Amino acid sequence: NGNEQSPGKCGEVCQKSTKYDLNNDGIVNLADVNLFNSYFGSDYKSAQWTTYKNADYNGDCKVDISDLNLLQSTVSPQLD
Repeated sequence: NGNEQSPGKCGEVCQKSTKYDLNNDGIVNLADVNLFNSYFGSDYKSAQWTTYKNADYNGDCKVDISDLNLLQSTVSPQLD
């Protein structure tokens, strides 16, 4: 299902997401990074965590720079 369960540092059980294609267009690109930026700084207490958790790639119950680094490592190069 694209997620692995992992106990987060917050004590909650969070899942490591592997859904790098956040906008579901079939490619991981700058559009996904832009969407990620709107999730940045959220955590398991956020009202929209059910959506934002898709960007929690390390399963620590928050969306932060560690998750951004993981996303950036999967971004397809843009063609001009």
